[in-house]
Amino acid sequence: MYIDFIKNNYLDIPDGERQAYIVRDKKALASIIQEKIAQDAEGIVERWYKLSDIGFLPQQEKFLDLLKEAEQLYSFGFYTGTTAVVGIACEEYCRYLVAKHNLTDEKTQEKRIDKLYKCGVITSGIKDALHIVRKLRNDCMHYNTSFKQLSEEELEQRAFDMIVQYKVCLAPLAAEVNERSEEELITDFVKAEKSNLREYLYKHRNILHQTKNINLQINPKVSNMIFTSVYFVDEIDISEHFHEMTLIDLNRQHPVVVDLTLPQCEMVKSLKLEEGNLIVASLVSAVSSRGQTEEWLLLKIEDISRMIYSSEDVFPA
Repeated sequence: MYIDFIKNNYLDIPDGERQAYIVRDKKALASIIQEKIAQDAEGIVERWYKLSDIGFLPQQEKFLDLLKEAEQLYSFGFYTGTTAVVGIACEEYCRYLVAKHNLTDEKTQEKRIDKLYKCGVITSGIKDALHIVRKLRNDCMHYNTSFKQLSEEELEQRAFDMIVQYKVCLAPLAAEVNERSEEELITDFVKAEKSNLREYLYKHRNILHQTKNINLQINPKVSNMIFTSVYFVDEIDISEHFHEMTLIDLNRQHPVVVDLTLPQCEMVKSLKLEEGNLIVASLVSAVSSRGQTEEWLLLKIEDISRMIYSSEDVFPA
């Protein structure tokens, strides 16, 4: 069964008023989408987290775009689509290898895989993985009876296996992340379509831990971080658009941008706090779902040294 009726033609509504009805309908559809995702959020995350990790692949190629699409289809529970897209991606990847090594292409994927193996382009393991994907893809694309009779659990397992096998094939393309600078990593991520800051910060946290053994995560039992220390007031920015101070901890020598509430802005002004002062203050930050602090807030200022220091005075080289 299939029921459409996503759109209403609104032929009984005057032309000048019709667009308002359409805009409202689109908002309703957005709410429906959000509700559907919310209802299966845990399942989506579980499926996404279950997928194998092959690190960083710097190539700007369509077969990697298709991998992203297949992983999203799998995560959101569209297993037949996953199977089809991984099959297409594997063919595109094989054509890429054929062109890269100046080989004559073959008419079928089966012959293309065997040729790549015979010419020493791929290993025996990758050849076997490509053939597994090819056979599963054919079963899906021809919609054989055996495929149609698969249960939802079997479909999910097949889709999962397809992605795992495809990633085995792509593994030789992986590059060492720790050889790239922070600027290069940010550039690589920004180049990716539909990238977002939260995803970058999450993946960057994992990159630092796995490649440089820098663990920035806070224990899951901790929900808030509170620090009381002596801070150098590096910058005060209270204007129409900004309400913040930049403080540098004298012990850790790390700067932190502190967001100020409007009453706190007035307090800073009434205390006649200036850049270059030293203060004893308590700061608090909630620990995010990434296990890291984000927004730092001012709890209280306990003491002020009103002498004006330069950063060179406080932090000599």
